[in-house]
Amino acid sequence: DKLYEINKGNLTIIFIDDLFEKHKDLLNKIHQIQQSIEFRKGINDLNCPEYNYPKYVLINYLKSTFCQLAIESYLVKTTYLSWIDFGYLRKNTQLPISLSWDYEFEDKITIFNILPIPEKLDLLNTINTNKVYIQG
Repeated sequence: DKLYEINKGNLTIIFIDDLFEKHKDLLNKIHQIQQSIEFRKGINDLNCPEYNYPKYVLINYLKSTFCQLAIESYLVKTTYLSWIDFGYLRKNTQLPISLSWDYEFEDKITIFNILPIPEKLDLLNTINTNKVYIQG
């Protein structure tokens, strides 16, 4: 219902009712990894959905599958297709005041950084602390 409320006529909604059932084995594997001591000992912030919710991880894992579904369903009318994911909000300041987002893209990949990206980045620490440098 919420999706239909915000739809301005440019949103196509596809329901995949059996998504979690279809990927039950993968969900179980994700859950086992998330609960393992090896996985949890290196994480500083255990409240992030990436570390606790197998369904959240599965949906992110299937992003390219969803894009492929859109192509195969003839919903893509453009040359390019991308998954634009703003993730869950860590701070309300990351949400546009207008509650809408629009950007005139050129013919290139655009990344919006919300923190300065250091010249040298400790990738393992970034993963363990779930520090987010880019959005969108």
